[in-house]
Amino acid sequence: AAWSPDGAYLAYYSTRENGYTVVIRSIKNGAEQVFPWKAGLSLVSEMPQWFPDSRSLLMQSDDGRLHRFDVHTGEFRPFLEGASIAPYKDGTPFPFYRNYVLLAPDGKSLYYLVRDTKANLARVVRRRLDGGAETEICKVMANAINGFAISPDGSRLLFNTQGPFREQATKGNVLTVSTSGGEPKEIYRSTTHNLHDSAWTGDGRQVLVNIGSPQDKDIALVPAEGGEARRLGIGLHNTYYLSVHPTGKQIVFRDEQAHNYLGALRNLFPEAKAKPAASPK
Repeated sequence: AAWSPDGAYLAYYSTRENGYTVVIRSIKNGAEQVFPWKAGLSLVSEMPQWFPDSRSLLMQSDDGRLHRFDVHTGEFRPFLEGASIAPYKDGTPFPFYRNYVLLAPDGKSLYYLVRDTKANLARVVRRRLDGGAETEICKVMANAINGFAISPDGSRLLFNTQGPFREQATKGNVLTVSTSGGEPKEIYRSTTHNLHDSAWTGDGRQVLVNIGSPQDKDIALVPAEGGEARRLGIGLHNTYYLSVHPTGKQIVFRDEQAHNYLGALRNLFPEAKAKPAASPK
């Protein structure tokens, strides 16, 4: 789920009796509007992303096209008709957990990732919606990018990366960079845990980080300028889709638990019958 910029609604996608749907939940009274999905539309990311007007959602389909969904009428319509952004792919096993195309808080620019597989890096690109040229913000050397977010004031981008950073062995990193361009800055590093799907706090002064390993899961706060992580003690299962309320006083996230087991099927094949003894001659 994701909070609307005005804090009045939560948006999320849901599979119900009538198929895949878009759900808009009122924070005031808990009422939900459930809209049917557009036939043939398959999304790159399962996390909703709001336009600044709190009236519509930005969606990217798996063919790279962008769509705008009206949360009051349920209407799907093209956004930047004729333009497309290739879905970003790297070594991340579950890319649908995150958005790799971000809409700036003022609604005037898009930021997205372009993979250079041979160089093992991601290019960060800005496209202005007034028709301006694409601009490269920076390059991030990493095996995989498993988190990408923009600060509430639109001044900084945030990355979670896997793999070595500046030739130093790590398990996970949190990096930030100015949206005007520059060299990415490492604000937190872990040599033991995966770090993924980070989100900015409402004032942009801290970052919420998902910490994940098979036996140790939590959400932590890290200063946006760098420093020690302060764990919040939310050690549930696998948490994704962190979204911070505009007031900065609430977060919403998905808590996922997998029930894996190994079973044995017995008597699957009939036993071979013994051959009759040969008759004596």
